[in-house]
Amino acid sequence: WNEEWEKNYDPVEINQSCTIRAPFHKASNKSYDIIIKPEMSFGTGHHETTQLMIDFLFEQNLENKKICDVGCGTGVLSIIAEKRGAKKIDAVDIDVVCYDSTIDNIKRNDCKKINTKQSSSDGLIGNNYDIILSNITLNNLKSNFENFKKISNQSTILIISGFYKNDLNKVNLMLKKFEFELLDYKIKNNWVASRYYCS
Repeated sequence: WNEEWEKNYDPVEINQSCTIRAPFHKASNKSYDIIIKPEMSFGTGHHETTQLMIDFLFEQNLENKKICDVGCGTGVLSIIAEKRGAKKIDAVDIDVVCYDSTIDNIKRNDCKKINTKQSSSDGLIGNNYDIILSNITLNNLKSNFENFKKISNQSTILIISGFYKNDLNKVNLMLKKFEFELLDYKIKNNWVASRYYCS
């Protein structure tokens, strides 16, 4: 069964310089050849929301930034953030399977700047981040908005995904209450990723 499944599991070409693949795929010749072991964790690169988040990571200046990844899943966003120059990344997930998966994938990609914790965003309080990443379900996102504000500086960038286009206005209004202003957004098959700054 596993062999059959692996045969039908393709690498994901994110852009001209980034591929996400499983350990059983051949290495790509891309600058960013990201290896993610597919398990019961979200973030293999196949879902639209992961692809949209990564698009933003390639647009955003990450050099020497302090970043957190809330609901890190496989750790794919944290791994790309490190390879794009972030100086420190705190990756948290409440699910132990995701926590373990992130630790494995950090080693697999030879990352050194990612700290992983099995925790909600509560475990990040007391820190401030230049960039906050979160690709989780809408209900879970909403329950984190207050914490996102608590861990922000005045110029923090928040990049989120995990909801549909018709929820974008509602999300924008809720985030405005926490002083996050919409910068821009991307849509793929009705899924949205949006980017905000903390005013």
